[in-house]
Amino acid sequence: MKILTLRRRRVRRALLWLACAAAGGIVQAQSSGALPRLQADNLVLDGIPPLDVALAGRLARFTSSREASFLDWLPDGSMLVSTRFGDAPQVHRVAAPLGLREQLTYTAEPITVAAVPQLPTADGFAYLQDSGGDENSQLYYLQLPDHGVRLLTDGKSMHGSPVWSRDGKHLAFYGTGRNGIDYDVYVLDMSAGAVPRLLVAGHDSAWYPLDWSLDGQRLLVEQYVSINESHLYVVDVTSGMLTALDASGRKVGIRAARFAPDGSGIYVASDESGEFAELRYLNPATHESRQVVGGLSWDIDARAARAVAPRPAGRSDQHAQVRPHGGASGADCRVGAVAARCLRVRARAQYPGALDAE
Repeated sequence: MKILTLRRRRVRRALLWLACAAAGGIVQAQSSGALPRLQADNLVLDGIPPLDVALAGRLARFTSSREASFLDWLPDGSMLVSTRFGDAPQVHRVAAPLGLREQLTYTAEPITVAAVPQLPTADGFAYLQDSGGDENSQLYYLQLPDHGVRLLTDGKSMHGSPVWSRDGKHLAFYGTGRNGIDYDVYVLDMSAGAVPRLLVAGHDSAWYPLDWSLDGQRLLVEQYVSINESHLYVVDVTSGMLTALDASGRKVGIRAARFAPDGSGIYVASDESGEFAELRYLNPATHESRQVVGGLSWDIDARAARAVAPRPAGRSDQHAQVRPHGGASGADCRVGAVAARCLRVRARAQYPGALDAE
């Protein structure tokens, strides 16, 4: 989807450039009273004004603008971002606020997804990249010490949604290698020479990995049917056995989901109770779901759902603090037990008067 968005932006920029150039040419042509007729082989330009080179040069200052997208944190607290300094966005490292960027990847294809192992000793990161715009993204692992790159997938199928286990030994992702159509869930042991292992075969539906349990024995996965219908399962990584978290068959749109810090429950951003996605806590044992943050006139997004679980040991937490408000301290906002309080504080800070801190 991000690649398609990038292409749409390029098309819009090209159309804008042509429109402005044509507008400038029309003014010139009207002032002279005549429009040129040009022919190049089978292409005939009749009544089309010439390009205003000066206008195109001024417009280039706007069409050449770039943006930076956050990708992930590195163990030392530096940030990975995707930004463009050439023809395609690449992965860069930023060590400090307003610091200089350091380019880490140099490819002809855009890179907009990267995931770092959740370990203080992690020496690299995984990223997605296709070839020639074929949208069959492959997973690669870049080692930071020598910038060596290793292909992790089959080189021909579509892949996405990389999720690291807490110990950094396994990487889960979806892929279409089985039949070229269904989105299956694979798990890769990152030991040398290992190949991805099929864990969940998706039949006429798309399956996505979402999160690992603390012990690395279970994987939270989503069966996606439509924007208004998804189903959550927990799969045993050893046996492949799937356990449905809601056996009622209700149609619920799920935006994000993640294991709670203690592993006993799951936080879900879904539209279970109404038009907008709200944050809920799901008890897998009783299948009961309770509201954590709701009553909003906007959607809780994936960031809010991820904010519930504390950062793993060894990862810098200085970038995830919430300013104290309404009696909540910065320490409170990093503890899962009072996550609802902190999320409400965040909502109130962004939308004054909408919510009160509990």
